[in-house]
Amino acid sequence: MKTAKRIIIVLGIICCLYGSTVVALVSSNHWFNYAGIFVGIVMIAVGIFLERICKAVRKLPKVVIIVLSVIAAAMVLHFTIFEVNVIRFANSQPASDARYMIILGAKVNGETPSLEYQKRIEAAYNYAKEHPDIRIICTGGKGDDEAIPESFAAANFLMRNSVDEN
Repeated sequence: MKTAKRIIIVLGIICCLYGSTVVALVSSNHWFNYAGIFVGIVMIAVGIFLERICKAVRKLPKVVIIVLSVIAAAMVLHFTIFEVNVIRFANSQPASDARYMIILGAKVNGETPSLEYQKRIEAAYNYAKEHPDIRIICTGGKGDDEAIPESFAAANFLMRNSVDEN
């Protein structure tokens, strides 16, 4: 039990650190950016109270334990499949014959794209230099704390760097 508690607490600390890194890099106050921190705190609490939780679970009817186990396994499987695909496609190369490219919007600080958004825009720009016939679609709305829409920030960068506005 002590080893399981330690593992869960360490994983919780890792989640908190990951979540803090996301919040620091994205520089947005959107609630979803805090999910890693929240999950980490829950994991640390579970690790601390693991013995009590196990005693309480043992008192539940078997059918409830089975249903909760299936739900937990499905959540882990879903998360794993999702993350594997995110990592796989993040490192894949776009098709060389693509006719259109969509830059998904992300946080803009005033009129300056966030670090993550800037990386997306620069990747699109580099691709457009090699494929000048590609049509680029910039997306993203305007949040309350943004001076311009996200799509404008991307389009402005591309036009300042000689990408045809059409």
